[in-house]
Amino acid sequence: IAGTVQAITQDELQKAKVVNMEDYAKLIPSMSYVNYTPGTGKVYFRGIADDNGTFIAEESTALYLDEQPVTQAGMAVDIRMVDIERIEALAGPQGSLYGSSAQSGTIRVITNKPDTSEFSANVDMTLRASATSPRNEDSWDISSMVNIPISDNFAIRAVGFSAQDGGFIDNVEG
Repeated sequence: IAGTVQAITQDELQKAKVVNMEDYAKLIPSMSYVNYTPGTGKVYFRGIADDNGTFIAEESTALYLDEQPVTQAGMAVDIRMVDIERIEALAGPQGSLYGSSAQSGTIRVITNKPDTSEFSANVDMTLRASATSPRNEDSWDISSMVNIPISDNFAIRAVGFSAQDGGFIDNVEG
């Protein structure tokens, strides 16, 4: 099957400081992303759009985390960009390979796999202080990864993250 795949490597993701789908959508020319609510939005490939108010029951873009489909009707899950090997964008109809939700394209987020060759660990922390207004709350984000080889053909890789987005609205009663 003829088609094109655009792959964004881990190095490119780190250089572009990609933390969510809105960030990496800017790196894929055929893809557009509209963020409706925190953590979810709509993905459009080549301008092909669907709408929840129409007769279309399925999404037009499939979203995969490794080999697992995470496509949901009405929204695209914004996968946290922690320990990601690459992102693959397949524009065009991909229904024969990725099902009926891939009529306009497919996004595959590929995570790093356990590595039996060496121990590795990584911690990434971001702090955003609210210097613009003392009333705003600070935001922070921390993620970590540890890869532990156990034998020549077995390794454990553990990944975790936590984040807090500071608000800017004070709800003062009375």
